[in-house]
Amino acid sequence: MRWTGLALVAIVAVAGCNGDPVTAGRRLVDTDPAKAAALFRDAAAKKAPCFECEAWLGMALERTKDLKGAAEAYERALAMPEAKNRPEPVAARLLNVYEAQFRDIADVAQRTDLARKAAPLEASLNLAKPWANSYLFDLAKKQITALAEAGKSREAAAAVDAAMALYLTADVKKQFANEATEALRTAFVTRMKAPFEKDLAAALERDGFYDAKTSEVVVANRFTIPGKKADPRFDPAASDFATVVRKEACLPLRKTLEDLVARSAAPLGLRKATPADLDWVFAQVFKDSRAGFATHGSTERAPTGESWLCEVRLPVAKFLGELYRFAE
Repeated sequence: MRWTGLALVAIVAVAGCNGDPVTAGRRLVDTDPAKAAALFRDAAAKKAPCFECEAWLGMALERTKDLKGAAEAYERALAMPEAKNRPEPVAARLLNVYEAQFRDIADVAQRTDLARKAAPLEASLNLAKPWANSYLFDLAKKQITALAEAGKSREAAAAVDAAMALYLTADVKKQFANEATEALRTAFVTRMKAPFEKDLAAALERDGFYDAKTSEVVVANRFTIPGKKADPRFDPAASDFATVVRKEACLPLRKTLEDLVARSAAPLGLRKATPADLDWVFAQVFKDSRAGFATHGSTERAPTGESWLCEVRLPVAKFLGELYRFAE
């Protein structure tokens, strides 16, 4: 956004200011901006607060390449109550000055400070290409990643909220929402690894739900295949025999998962899981299920009386990632 000059706004009366130095200064802005700046300063000192004095002082200082002084003058003008009702585009000029300063500064802290000042101006002006908000957004994403990897869930969540409050397009926010969810999941997993090892691993291993050698949570069920006389559904000659066996062997995993989530609630600070939540998580983990004869042997053997094993083995990080759905 560019603006050709405050002089385009013809304001003859100088409300609240000494008219002579301001009028004289406006005539000199293009030819002798340094002298004009002196006149505007004199008028501002004599009749403070003076919106027009500060607004035109900012313009004069811009012309002398004093960007710092110009920004300060525009900031003073913009802070005055009458700024909302004045036609001078001070906010646009101040944003331009911030952008010029931003381009000339290499220090990250100073650039960030300028971007934070410029960000609300971009929002108020409905800027099409918000450079300040985009810069702050990039910084926020890096910060969120670092916080997530350190397991700092609360800090990461606060950073996500701050990023979502920036002036960004709906599409950018939609994409970021997915990225933020994964970051918060990462933070949760990182933070929960210690309590899992301390308060859950040994008990789960004792009960056959954790394999310490592979660091995997195990959800399994053994099903003994009945004869077709006991249950006609289990006729080895039936076309759906394998499907029926797998269903009977694997469906109990849903209850096992529910028990695991309940056992994990207190140590990991989880909320109470609803049936719908558990169904969703079960659908996710069941994708990794494996099923087949529990013991080695010929695939041609008679299945009646054999044990059929349905099992899901999840690395601890993946198991904790699924539990993120129940995080408080």
